[in-house]
Amino acid sequence: MRRFSFLLLHFFWRKIALPVMRLLPLRRQMQFRTLAHHVKMTFVHGQIIDFYSQVFVNTTQSCIPPEMVLFPAVTPVEPSFILNKSVPLPLIPVWIVDELRSLSEIEPDLCPTPEFLASFVSYTPPLELGPGEVYRECSSIISDFNADIIFLIPWLVVGGADQGVLHHVTAALAAGKNVLVISTIDRESSWRKRLPQEAKFIELGELGRGLSESQRLSVLTRIVLQSSAKIIHIINSPLGWDMLKQYGRSLNAVNKHVFASVFCDDYDYHGCLRSYAQMYFVDCWKYLDGIMCDTQWYPQDLKRQYGVSLDKIKTIYFPVSIESTFVYRAVSEQKILWVGRFAQQKRVDLLIKIARLLPHINFDVYGYAVHPYEREMEDEMRKLGNINLHGAFESLESVVATNSYSLLLYTSGWDGLPLTLLDATMAGLPIVASAVGGVPEFINEETGYPVWNHDSPLAYVERINQAMMDDVAKRLKWDSAVELLLARHTTAHFTLQLNKICGYFDDK
Repeated sequence: MRRFSFLLLHFFWRKIALPVMRLLPLRRQMQFRTLAHHVKMTFVHGQIIDFYSQVFVNTTQSCIPPEMVLFPAVTPVEPSFILNKSVPLPLIPVWIVDELRSLSEIEPDLCPTPEFLASFVSYTPPLELGPGEVYRECSSIISDFNADIIFLIPWLVVGGADQGVLHHVTAALAAGKNVLVISTIDRESSWRKRLPQEAKFIELGELGRGLSESQRLSVLTRIVLQSSAKIIHIINSPLGWDMLKQYGRSLNAVNKHVFASVFCDDYDYHGCLRSYAQMYFVDCWKYLDGIMCDTQWYPQDLKRQYGVSLDKIKTIYFPVSIESTFVYRAVSEQKILWVGRFAQQKRVDLLIKIARLLPHINFDVYGYAVHPYEREMEDEMRKLGNINLHGAFESLESVVATNSYSLLLYTSGWDGLPLTLLDATMAGLPIVASAVGGVPEFINEETGYPVWNHDSPLAYVERINQAMMDDVAKRLKWDSAVELLLARHTTAHFTLQLNKICGYFDDK
């Protein structure tokens, strides 16, 4: 009988109802189809909706206005349900629950049911203990130390810029300043023992070895901002420059005066320009109180490249420590000294070509390799019979004092005014040097043998032969270099120039 009834309804729907419905407007057709669908689901498939079992939660006398309540409401949900041990303790305070009740009269979805409140979770930010531990260790080093000036450097190793750092620290101490030096790169500072004992030294790069770059930056910034130092001097520290770039406004706001030393542009192994001026001047110029260079050439070059004002840039020639009278030590032997890193800047490739063109001359080479390219150059030098490798050196003066040389050869491809030239003059050697950057400000035709065509090995050979053939002229050139050294590169002259920089030692 049920099957017969189903077939009869099916026949009625297909043969009578549908043809009649198609005569109606589309909207009416849809309404009848909906009604027919529910009739089918109820009478044929037995689907039932128990409307009387639906319960509306009453909050603040009801989440729904009283006139809209069609069925009896349950007892209002009170905040006391939070104390029910069978329900997880919500994170929402009672006063917020009450606010939600009030708002639910406008937006029912905000009704504070137990299920809704249980959907909230607690967020705990991750704890980074590393930076805090490094900061604590740094703080213990400078506890009760009221710094007046902070030097931010990459490291303290054998090098001209590192000598410059020592000169700046010594001058600051002589001016009665409390000095804090912070190295920011993870590398052993072999010259740490040269730092005056009165200065405090933090090896942040080494202490923060396990930190990310951003974490080291946060530690450094906190140390600097919280220090009593009014002067911050950045010398070749990338992290120091990053701090100035990101937090320069904060540093200026707490009356920190920021200075930086820049010496010359650099180039990578692809020949692309890389310098602190290129990377940071655009973002940091407005935060800097002053720029220090060791030549007159580089400020003009910075103005040419970046259009910066020379008002902020000062030339401060580095000094040499004159502890004894100068002694001329050059000899007539066919032996030449070369010192420096085996970096691309120092043009070891030129040294190799020069040595091949002068097989009768011996070359003592003091230096070291770090990168693969530099090790390749080291291997090439070992193949030549007239190049003797001696590794790194501690003091150029001690090298010259224990050996006999005719002159110093300097083959750098770009440079400021390298302290190696000053040290070699003090040690008693005349110099053949590439006329690049600020080098001609010290080695010119009166004080040495500048090589103007500094990419040509033959040009170096010509100047070397010229020096070897005339011992008298070689001595006269060295005498002129000594006079220039005494006139311009003394500690007194260096300190005098620093005192002229407004806001550096005078704290104005």
